[in-house]
Amino acid sequence: MDQNERIRKYWHGQLTSAEKQEMETALENDEQLAQDIKHFRDLQLAISATERQALKQRLGALPVSHPRRRLWPMAIAASILLLITGSWYYLQSEVIAPETLFATYYQPYPNLAHPIVRNQDPADSLSQAFAAYEQGRYPEAQARLDQLIVNNDDPELRFYLALSLMGQANYTAAQQQLDRLKDNTFRFQAQAWWYQALLQLREGDLVEARVSLLQLQKLDSSYKTKEVVFLLKQIEKQP
Repeated sequence: MDQNERIRKYWHGQLTSAEKQEMETALENDEQLAQDIKHFRDLQLAISATERQALKQRLGALPVSHPRRRLWPMAIAASILLLITGSWYYLQSEVIAPETLFATYYQPYPNLAHPIVRNQDPADSLSQAFAAYEQGRYPEAQARLDQLIVNNDDPELRFYLALSLMGQANYTAAQQQLDRLKDNTFRFQAQAWWYQALLQLREGDLVEARVSLLQLQKLDSSYKTKEVVFLLKQIEKQP
């Protein structure tokens, strides 16, 4: 199986358990593979949108038959058949496995809480924690943020602690940290709900993922708007 075929089957949830595990392991270390999957996703969505628009325009251009004449021109019959088969095909092809949605949409959130000045060694503990986070040294970032939270249970610190855990694929612990932020009002509250929804998708908890995405829309309708709408539609399509 070549790489393109692997990506196609991964996107549609058609890999075996062993193949899916192999792909997800590769995703953790292969940035190019992650980009290839994102490009494939964009292509599939573009094709779907184009086909649907073409079907809509074609049906809209058809003549309206007189109600007293039971004449169905071949063009109308063919278009209806195309609409039915086309809609079925895309409804099927666009049902993407929840764990694949997670792998496609997950990416580390940038350090906006405590930006680090370039070419300057961080001296204080807070700067050292976020410098480690920026550089992808997630175990160190986690350890330093844990220490900081002992004396200052700041929601922003806990949010980045959750992200540091996600960066290590410690998803259960990350979700526990995000759960503790649900009742907090802070700068990254919408983002916290986004990552919570992604984790819930990964676990196949579609009901809670939907709740999280709806809460995100309520908090900030401008954040990840297209992505949230797409994921909500995907949740509705899941078998």
